[in-house]
Amino acid sequence: MKDFMVIDFETLKTTPDAVILAFGAYFVSLKDGIPDYEEIIKNGFYRTFDTRSQIEEGRKIGKDTLEWWKSQSVEAQRILLESDDDIKLPEF
Repeated sequence: MKDFMVIDFETLKTTPDAVILAFGAYFVSLKDGIPDYEEIIKNGFYRTFDTRSQIEEGRKIGKDTLEWWKSQSVEAQRILLESDDDIKLPEF
């Protein structure tokens, strides 16, 4: 296998009804070698989502998952902050 897609969801619970924080995707072609971090950031797809609207629509936050996020680095925790770039799930 030389071509594949890597996708990642970041959430606030480990069940299908979880609040979704972000989605990332990157197409990998190993014919071109293993990509470095900068290449993934430059050529990947990444979106963050409005959490308030998801909570209003009934999506859930898990206490254990929220505690896990709080144990991560300050840089990783930035995903928990609201951003002007956040979109609502239906826009996605």
